[in-house]
Amino acid sequence: MTRPWLLAFLCLLLFMMPLSVRSQEWSGVLAPSRAIDWSRTGVVGGIPTNRTQCVTSACRTVTAAGASSTAAQIQAAISSARRNTYVLLPSGTYKLTSGLTWNAKNGVTLRGAGANQTFLIFSAYAGCQGLTAPICFESSDTNYWGSPSNLANWTANYSVGTTSITLDSVTNLLVGWPLTLDQRDDLSTADTGDIFVCYTPRVACSANGDNGGGPRIGRSQQQIVTVTSITGTGPYTVGISPGLYMPNWVASKAPQAWWPTHPVFEDGVEDLSIDASAASPQTNVGMFNCVGCYANGITSIHPKRSHIQIFQSIHCTVQNSYFYLTGSSASVNYGVETIPASDSLIQNNIFEAVQAPYPATGTCSGCVYSYNFDVNELYDNNGDYAWQNQSGFPHAVGDEHILYEGNIGAGIYSDNFHGTHQFQTAFRNAYNGFQQNNGTVTHGSGTSPMLINSFSRFYNIIGNVLGSTALAHKNYELNAGNLGTVPAGSEIYSIGLGGGVRSDPNTARTLMRWGNYDVVTATVRWCGNSSDPGWTTICANTSEVPSTIANFANPVPASTSLPASFYLSLAPSWWPSGTPWPPIGPDVTGGNVSICVGGANTGAYVTSGSQCPSGTLSSMGGHINEIPAMACYLNTMGGPPTGTGGVLSFDASNCYGQAQRRQTHPAPNKP
Repeated sequence: MTRPWLLAFLCLLLFMMPLSVRSQEWSGVLAPSRAIDWSRTGVVGGIPTNRTQCVTSACRTVTAAGASSTAAQIQAAISSARRNTYVLLPSGTYKLTSGLTWNAKNGVTLRGAGANQTFLIFSAYAGCQGLTAPICFESSDTNYWGSPSNLANWTANYSVGTTSITLDSVTNLLVGWPLTLDQRDDLSTADTGDIFVCYTPRVACSANGDNGGGPRIGRSQQQIVTVTSITGTGPYTVGISPGLYMPNWVASKAPQAWWPTHPVFEDGVEDLSIDASAASPQTNVGMFNCVGCYANGITSIHPKRSHIQIFQSIHCTVQNSYFYLTGSSASVNYGVETIPASDSLIQNNIFEAVQAPYPATGTCSGCVYSYNFDVNELYDNNGDYAWQNQSGFPHAVGDEHILYEGNIGAGIYSDNFHGTHQFQTAFRNAYNGFQQNNGTVTHGSGTSPMLINSFSRFYNIIGNVLGSTALAHKNYELNAGNLGTVPAGSEIYSIGLGGGVRSDPNTARTLMRWGNYDVVTATVRWCGNSSDPGWTTICANTSEVPSTIANFANPVPASTSLPASFYLSLAPSWWPSGTPWPPIGPDVTGGNVSICVGGANTGAYVTSGSQCPSGTLSSMGGHINEIPAMACYLNTMGGPPTGTGGVLSFDASNCYGQAQRRQTHPAPNKP
């Protein structure tokens, strides 16, 4: 007899299968060779809304005991809960002396009464297969880059988009299991100027080497997929979803596949607050070999390294949440960290006093970071707060096909500390390049909203609003050709500079810029060619569309019209009815967001003069409306525009209503 949960999962796999005729939201703007289908990121079909309350005796004990429940009692409730149920923690403060684990426990949610009502105070954490976290969703086996549980040679079928590969072994592999694909890196001497996956330190492609991104040694390019079918008696034909993203998979680099024996599926935590500052765990929520795990509507307070780690996982979602403060406020302090992951969604979150809000510290193939608001990227350099950290960090060798959309914050820092990156897209973001750091006005080389360092290739920067009138952003671009004449930090774009390795002219050669507004030119740039409808003298007869490059060229778009989103077909369910959609971009007029110029809050994003005392408002051309996370922070939570001060009271339902529990975004159509 077919198990009901298995039947449901197989139905979900239908949603994950590719549509050969499906029109992408970015069609007509991006070339298919430079983008992917981002509509299927996050938990497949959205965060579940049909879970019923767990009613085992252990679950009833927790509900009856309320805040007096011990960690052991809550753990017993989680362990006894059936699939597709939730364990309810009523309002109160729970003082817990050990962490909580979902060890190969599937489809169970820990739910509070709201992040401003249910408070979990941890004085200890769980081991979490090495992650150390008070909330831990983990496989029962330690499958990671240093010790794969199962390993096979990938012997055939490497074409981009393919959904069927050939393996020489499928031991312990089942339909629905996550499967990590990787291959050998490029040699540092083999750079052709196009795709280049390399981390050789201080020789050709990175400043430090890959010392934390999570790949197997010398095998940095990764994509985690889901198994949809297994046939044959050896060799085996294995169906995968999604298809292959990168076009450079090749037999000569010895592709392989590896996977856990007992992954964990569809676990979640929502509507509660997590404070483990006394325990100082590596992360507050750990997702280890997860498929479809999630955090929704939570407050997370002051972990040692990162608020959430999505480790060797796929289709995870972190949304509608508030993250406050990290570690020592120094280097390696993160918000939501993918290390590594694929097809995961980090959406509609607030990051306050977090050094690096959403870094891809491990490869994050096909991930989406969207509609997040960050303020005060707190970085303490031995008491010096002058440095500006950015919002998004393509940080690991092999990062590719990430979408940043609709965010309001500091900017993108595509570094080359750990290696090379390809095919990143920034669409309809508002990045000012500079905010106050712990109340100090930042300055110097870190204040560019778009720091695209060497070996960051085939990037797409479309429809963004960039720069700050509160800072001396007086130059459009800093590159190797004008280094020394353009002061570092005064530019909108820093393109192709080395930062410990040689500068890379291929960063600029492969870069696409289209329809961005910046404060230096104070207009929207449509610099394709002189026959384009948006071409103006501001383009200085220079194309910013790589339409003539040999590989992965992007034709000049036929019009200046842009879609509302590159991954959503319509506004998500949690989008307030009175908030314009899309909120940011060259086609947005009369936006309600300004930058505060002068006074105590200079440099901050604000929506009223009262938030900018003794200063003036700069409207940024009227191209920015507040996103829900920003409105929640400034208006509902009463957060200071500079992000200084203590942790605030947050509840997702107060900001987004009950819609915050609904599906993450419209489910894809059935094939």
